Amino acid sequence: MSETFNEELEKFVISCLLKDGSKYAEVRDILVNESFAWPPLGTIYEAIMSASDKDLYPDMVTVVNELGSRLDTITLMSLENKRGRDVLEHLRELDVDPDRIEDYAYQVQSLHAGRRIVSMATSAIDLIESGTSPSDVLSGMDLQSGHIAINIGSKTGAIKTGADVSAKNLNDLERVLRGELNFVPTGLKAWDKFMNGLTPGRLYVVSAFSADGKSALGTNLLNNIAINAEKREKVLLLSLEMSAEETNNRLAQARCGVPPLRIESGQLTEEEVIAYTSALEEISNAGTIFYDDSANMILPLLRTKIRKAAGLGVMVVIIDQLEQVLIGLNGNAGKSDSALLNFIAYRIKEYAREFGVAIVLMHQMNRSNDNVDARRSGAAVYDVNMTGLSQAGEKPADAVLMIRHQRDENNQITNSYFVWAKNRHGATGVAEVAFVGRNLLFRDLDNANANHPAWSQELIDNYKAQEELEEGAIQNESGMPLEDIDGHGI
Repeated sequence: MSETFNEELEKFVISCLLKDGSKYAEVRDILVNESFAWPPLGTIYEAIMSASDKDLYPDMVTVVNELGSRLDTITLMSLENKRGRDVLEHLRELDVDPDRIEDYAYQVQSLHAGRRIVSMATSAIDLIESGTSPSDVLSGMDLQSGHIAINIGSKTGAIKTGADVSAKNLNDLERVLRGELNFVPTGLKAWDKFMNGLTPGRLYVVSAFSADGKSALGTNLLNNIAINAEKREKVLLLSLEMSAEETNNRLAQARCGVPPLRIESGQLTEEEVIAYTSALEEISNAGTIFYDDSANMILPLLRTKIRKAAGLGVMVVIIDQLEQVLIGLNGNAGKSDSALLNFIAYRIKEYAREFGVAIVLMHQMNRSNDNVDARRSGAAVYDVNMTGLSQAGEKPADAVLMIRHQRDENNQITNSYFVWAKNRHGATGVAEVAFVGRNLLFRDLDNANANHPAWSQELIDNYKAQEELEEGAIQNESGMPLEDIDGHGI
């Protein structure tokens, strides 16, 4: 080992990445392939960079694919009898802790800087001996040393001066003072009070247990932002579990109260037919809603779709849901759920910033975290923290909203809450809301029937009366069992 080269440290970095490709996010702004003194290790790192830039999880399979014909050139001084994939397998099995990758990376970066300084000094000596004036040599060294100080292993495209950022802040303030909002109101005080709506470039994670209302809230946002708002904004809903037709039926249900299963069966009254067709006409005339129900959504394809949507003027992208997004090229195989979800969520956060859109990412919590007894005992906000989401895509989010319900002994909702468990830009807290079961909508408590056509409310009342007769039970708006709404929950 020389003072400017440590093969073990370089191998440790590669080993950490082959063990857990999500760690690349921690070193991508520290190292480049030239950071590695031993060229084969730099080639491996370059393959990892290339895979990640394509939104592929940089594991053994994708790295081998990226290396292609270069695989057989991979050798190590300490492994005279190993080449290619055997070297990769050996590196992956090294006894190193992936959580220390940042420490290893900074040491490799420091050694790289040392090599560049030595090279610069050697060049200076050669220039002096060739007769170059000292002032010219010093001028060249000043330029090179600046490059080393600023660019060593760093991507400088994101570096901005304080003056530039302050000017942007001032410009944003002036726009707001003129009444030009730099965010999109959601139409829900329980959201806007904490988050000022949806801000372009930010990632919002909506978390709930199965059948607790994630998709319903997505419908809410479509309804409020793209149709009901005074200034309608374009919204893209990427529905990875339901078809576009099913999703649109839910939006129509939100506006008229006619459940999709009744629509599919055709068992509608004349008034219901009018209400349903009127709702579809409103959705169509808005011209602000885009759907994508592509199956097997992989990250490169997702990025392309968001880029195209942003080009169409879309301000808000709703992804339902995180667990259905794939890395591609078998990148999901053999990975822990936490590594996958965090890797994917970080990439989606980058898309929000890259294309200047607000992204709402729906995430289903593990039922093992659900405390049914706590819910039924009245502790509706029993876990106002991030424990249920730890290592599950919550790290890159600007805000995390957890939907919580109180239920009675018959599992019927009595109270509903928005729990803001994370907020990078303001306070966390809890807001009580009303859930209108028949319409699959959340409402602010002091605004439960706002933006509802009179005929829609009449339909809700008629359904209630019919249920009272058929079931002998009175259901209030927020007390309807979710599983009875359309046969398969929210």
